[in-house]
Amino acid sequence: MASLGLALALVAGIVVGALSPGAPTWAALGAGLAVAALGVLGVLGVLGPGFGARNRARRRGAGLLLAGLGLLRGWGASHEIATPTVVIPRGLVAAEVVGASVPGPRCRLTVEVGAERWLLDADPEECPRASGELVWLRAEEVSRADANILPWRERGSADPRSGSSRRIFVDRIWPAGASESGLGDRYFRWVAALRQRAWEETRGWAEGSLVVASALGMPSALPPNRRSEVRAAGLGHLLAVSGLHVALAGLMICGVISRVFAAFGRDRPELGLVGLIPVIAYVLLTGGAPSAVRAGVMLFLVLLSAAVGRPSHGPTVLALTAAALLAVWPMWAIDPGFQMSLAAMAALVHPRAPRGILAQSWRVTWTTLPVALLHFGGGSLLGVVANLIALPVFCAWVLPTGILGSLGLSTFGPIALAPASWGAAVILDVSRILAAAPTIPALGLAALASGLLAASVRWRRSLRAPSLQGWAPIPGWRPPIWGPLLVLLIVVYQTTTPELDRAELADDGMWAIGGGRRLEVIVPAVSAEGERQGICIADPWLSPAAISGVLDHLGQPRVIEVRDPRSPPEVAERRRVLEQLGSWSPRQAGERVSCRWPQLDPRRLRRLLRRCRAEAGAHTALVRTRSGGRVECWRRDGWQPLPAEQLDVEGNEAS
Repeated sequence: MASLGLALALVAGIVVGALSPGAPTWAALGAGLAVAALGVLGVLGVLGPGFGARNRARRRGAGLLLAGLGLLRGWGASHEIATPTVVIPRGLVAAEVVGASVPGPRCRLTVEVGAERWLLDADPEECPRASGELVWLRAEEVSRADANILPWRERGSADPRSGSSRRIFVDRIWPAGASESGLGDRYFRWVAALRQRAWEETRGWAEGSLVVASALGMPSALPPNRRSEVRAAGLGHLLAVSGLHVALAGLMICGVISRVFAAFGRDRPELGLVGLIPVIAYVLLTGGAPSAVRAGVMLFLVLLSAAVGRPSHGPTVLALTAAALLAVWPMWAIDPGFQMSLAAMAALVHPRAPRGILAQSWRVTWTTLPVALLHFGGGSLLGVVANLIALPVFCAWVLPTGILGSLGLSTFGPIALAPASWGAAVILDVSRILAAAPTIPALGLAALASGLLAASVRWRRSLRAPSLQGWAPIPGWRPPIWGPLLVLLIVVYQTTTPELDRAELADDGMWAIGGGRRLEVIVPAVSAEGERQGICIADPWLSPAAISGVLDHLGQPRVIEVRDPRSPPEVAERRRVLEQLGSWSPRQAGERVSCRWPQLDPRRLRRLLRRCRAEAGAHTALVRTRSGGRVECWRRDGWQPLPAEQLDVEGNEAS
């Protein structure tokens, strides 16, 4: 259990640091170093016998040390992602491809440019490309295609999972030759070619597209309408390669290898580690999603435990896996997929977890529902019914035959995917039926969670009260108690957020642009006579290309002031960029121009952004204010007004 506690301490520290990018430098460094220093004192025994027994004190000290180091690691990583290090120059930009491209309506590939990693959306004709290839990009085209958080762009944003600082959109790439290729480069070229072939062979074939999407990690292979049906039915985890895929592939591969060795009289447990090689190859083949990497690491720890003759403890293995991955990629802590993967596995590996697909599906649904509510503002219980029907078909037939069929595409063509497509047809039919069913609103989920909590309390009392012992619930009905409790707390928090008075907002022209936990605010600058003279910017974090697009969209206004009391270097960098763009023009001597800042703090602005997602269905974190205190939220199809009665707490008439 000591390993479990130490791993959880490191995970907690990294999560707190990653979720606190706005913390002042002195506070973050001071807190991390103070906690780590207490840990060192505990390990050395300086804290004295009052801190606990000697061994217990050392364990607690080691936990504090890991928590402090994790806090520093997470906070530092949040700033590495938030602040781009490369300002796009003029002319051509040299880039080196990383991994294998993913085909689709837009060819998606990762490239390294200097010290940055970019996610690149290019013309579909640019696929396939793979590691070892060098390409040229035209900087003028790159700079006009940054950031999907802005309404006049179609794509963009940073991806904390891959460590990229920006995602860009270009139509032309010029090959610049290939570098020296090793085994890894040749493998990724094969992966890129396989993905391209699978994409081309399944166009217009929904069942084959589902097989390719689930087996190779290419959700875009499935048509958008069918993809929406699968996700609405609660089966979206089948499209994106997750721990389920890697676990099934790993068990299948390791089982075959173990039987082969056993046939030759070699059945030593450590030989199972050989199966990790094809498992690693499969994880890379599917794109290395956080949940897939998590499953691969857990499989390695389980096989390692068997090899050394020590039984594996599920929660400990999960905690060690999470600690190792977050230590390498701290910003996975804010990735919804990674959070859902950990929550689902925490429910499944619990020592008292029920058996049976229905009970396990019910349990996993309630443990992942808080994550869905927190990130997406809603959730569904349809996955319980959908998984009961679709999961056996997927696990026993679609995925095994789909992987084999995908590998056989180059030899047998589309016919290789035919067996897997028979099971895929069942999954698509189930998805179509359940997607048409009405969804339970957030308040309904809260009511159901309250009922489960009350029933759980009654059940616990029945174990002690003879008068209630006859009440016997259905086995597996009770999910982990923290699942419904978190659902109830999140729904209450989201529905009881203090309303905003329109007087608190900047009148006519405030923009709030959110990215993760960063929030950049743009407000009008007005003269003493009330005439608009430019804009002011607070807490800058957008990339140079994105802020250039903002200024273009706003009509190239004069920038009067840039403020960020927490990070003077970012203010200096933003001023330098604005000077290059010709927009920086601070107040002159005697000029009376003031910034019309809103009267509410950033936390309430973030709540306003969440309300936009909940009320207007906005998926991008951007709001603006209009005359009279009206608020509009951006959606892909345009600006949508937020009802005025949602903002007023003073009982004033809604305008």
